[in-house]
Amino acid sequence: MRFILLIAFCFLLTTAKGQKFLLLDRKLQNISKAVDTVTRQNLSDGLFPIFRNDLDSLILLTEKFYNLKEDGLNRKFYYSEDFKCENFSFVIENIKRTYGDGYDINLITLNILGSSTLKLSDSREKLPANQKNIRDFLSYLKMQKKKLLNQ
Repeated sequence: MRFILLIAFCFLLTTAKGQKFLLLDRKLQNISKAVDTVTRQNLSDGLFPIFRNDLDSLILLTEKFYNLKEDGLNRKFYYSEDFKCENFSFVIENIKRTYGDGYDINLITLNILGSSTLKLSDSREKLPANQKNIRDFLSYLKMQKKKLLNQ
């Protein structure tokens, strides 16, 4: 009987810590799902996978884009190399324009199925719209972190 309880306890420990991925909603409306693996169906459903342990790093790096409008007007140059981690990276293209620089910012994550891309800023749109997208994404990430801590 003790053996069965020991196995059940070990199983509970491994399943609780085994959820390696967070599946974020690309529309930033639904709460994230913690899963063990990423499937093609998850990607088809519009979910964006990140490693659960990378959530804090992702928030910290995304916060650097918080004042994107002012940065564009001041012609701040972002280096993609400064925004790389082990499991994700930001690919940034700085676009020179007459009334402030524009930015193409893509978040690329690695998972077992390859890589996934989420466009956070489009240089064809105006700076205030891109700044709003970044801030909405950042607030969504912080909300997901708060929900994870409450579990």
